[in-house]
Amino acid sequence: ISNIMEVIIPGLYQDDTCVVWCPMLGMGDLADAEAGNGESQTLITRKPVWNEQVQSLVLDFKGRNIVSSAKNFQLALRQKPQHVICQYGKLSPTNFGLDFRYPLSVIQAFGA
Repeated sequence: ISNIMEVIIPGLYQDDTCVVWCPMLGMGDLADAEAGNGESQTLITRKPVWNEQVQSLVLDFKGRNIVSSAKNFQLALRQKPQHVICQYGKLSPTNFGLDFRYPLSVIQAFGA
């Protein structure tokens, strides 16, 4: 599998508000997030599983009609690998779909 990703995003406080990374305001940045201070979340690529019927590696896109492509991917929280947060899949020869949910924002999803 050639397209493995690890995405680090701001974490969540106990009241479900997002941690803000802004070095200009003295609020840390991505470099601080890797220190394990609890202010970040890590998304990882879900790996496909072997499907005997089609004799290929597949990802479950939960009812989406996805065309096979090396560009298809799903991201999940490291601590909950079955909980998909973002998925990108080929819908037709010229169209792709991007689905995402909280805690990702639109900007973060497009950045993935």
